[in-house]
Amino acid sequence: MAVKVDSVDGNPKTNPETKRVLVRAERNDELKITTVVSNFEDINVPDFVKVVQRLMTYYGPKLRVEADDEQYLVTAPGPDTQALLWRQEDSAWHKAAEIRLDFTGSLPEYDICPDCGETLSTIAHERRAAIGACEK
Repeated sequence: MAVKVDSVDGNPKTNPETKRVLVRAERNDELKITTVVSNFEDINVPDFVKVVQRLMTYYGPKLRVEADDEQYLVTAPGPDTQALLWRQEDSAWHKAAEIRLDFTGSLPEYDICPDCGETLSTIAHERRAAIGACEK
């Protein structure tokens, strides 16, 4: 399986648009899959996905996205590859493709919690902020 080389020194690197998506994407953001670098499974990779949930892990962000009533995960495996698209089958996640992502329009603007000053990224945080009970 070949990885597209994106740098002068011969080492692959994550493009800036994909980095920006992984750092900034939140729930309800529309994302466009601009390039499929390599397929690991024989699936039709969707052109557009919508972020359903953002999870912060020790290894970096995980975006749960959906397209055409199917759910996927997008992860950032490291600086030497693009984002990975995972699909679920039989309660297990399988690596489906290496992809590049970008926002569909301009960078989204987010609502800020008046109590803690952070982005309202979850439904629970929105509800707590609405009644002045933010726990952060």
